[in-house]
Amino acid sequence: MNSERQSTGFLRDKLSYRVKEELRTINDVESEYWTLLLYYANVREKGQAIIKSPNARLRSNAWPAMSAFLKQAKTYYDSAHNLHHRAASLNFYYCFLNLAKATIICNRPELYNKVFVHGLSGRHSTHSNLFDRTSKVFTGVTNTGDYNAFDLLYNVMFETNLPRTVFLPIGTLMRYISEASYQNMKASSNRPKFVTGLYAIIVDSENKEEATFWPQLALKSFASFHEYPTFRDNFLSKFEQVSVEANKAREVYGIYAEEHGYTTYFQSKEVFPDSPYANVYFTASEYIKTALGNHLQPQYYADNNDFYINLPLRRTLQKPMNECLAIYIVIHHLSELVRYQPYYLEKLLTSKEAWVLDSIIDTCASMFMRGITPLITNIDYRVTPR
Repeated sequence: MNSERQSTGFLRDKLSYRVKEELRTINDVESEYWTLLLYYANVREKGQAIIKSPNARLRSNAWPAMSAFLKQAKTYYDSAHNLHHRAASLNFYYCFLNLAKATIICNRPELYNKVFVHGLSGRHSTHSNLFDRTSKVFTGVTNTGDYNAFDLLYNVMFETNLPRTVFLPIGTLMRYISEASYQNMKASSNRPKFVTGLYAIIVDSENKEEATFWPQLALKSFASFHEYPTFRDNFLSKFEQVSVEANKAREVYGIYAEEHGYTTYFQSKEVFPDSPYANVYFTASEYIKTALGNHLQPQYYADNNDFYINLPLRRTLQKPMNECLAIYIVIHHLSELVRYQPYYLEKLLTSKEAWVLDSIIDTCASMFMRGITPLITNIDYRVTPR
């Protein structure tokens, strides 16, 4: 393993696909996200402006549908908060479904007057263990011409699609949900399917006429990459592992000795020329995106990580998944238990899985809204309490 390149300075940043904004609030975080979304639902001029089409007439026609879906989502959200866990997932799912439809209309406004179906089903699954149950995902337009809400949301999020029909284990999806990762590990012994990371732009200006910069990453749990060779090899085609001295890791990333031992460091294989005209942050982040693609998740929370890397679904299906969509599918599955198998759900509430479910239902709205709002507003918000 090589040592990192010699440098004279560094810049810190948080990775994102979009413009970043930090907001502080005295209200709860979910209320702040609703304030942001309902602004576009209530103010036609602003709402039409975020609909992604150059056609003014189409934006005007699509806005009432987007607005209605956002307001309907808020109605279901309000009622879900007043329900017991036995029923809350049903209303949370309808909240998320309406947010998904608003997202689809915002990004695909030509679909504003189409009929949408769920695109998910869990009624086939009969496992007694919740973690072994599966959600059946459908893709494409139905035989009757209806549009598939989940498939369209997945495409808006990742610009790709899952296979025609795929079965996703609930236990696997729960591993993407950060707020329940500890409970999930205790209840099922499954490790999270995401890796946290820190990010810096390293600068070498020793020779001012030939100053250079390059991105460097500090990753926790890099060993998880080896389970997904295609994903790992694409990353390693852009980055090389390097050793970083402990005092340098502390200076740049705030990593102390106890963390340094299980942190893996990477620097880009490419070096970029620095100048007064160089867009350093853009160049570095775009390079990282070529290595991580749609597996990169921006940091929406107030912890010390700069980004998350969501691992592929499985070795034989190296397609992306993230926290937002995992929550969507899990809550849909729980909503079907409320509707069709309440006896099974009642049994779960006295099992070890109940601990995981409680955590997910308590926090699902906050996590889902952090992930879905940027797809509507085109801004990556990080909302934290004052």
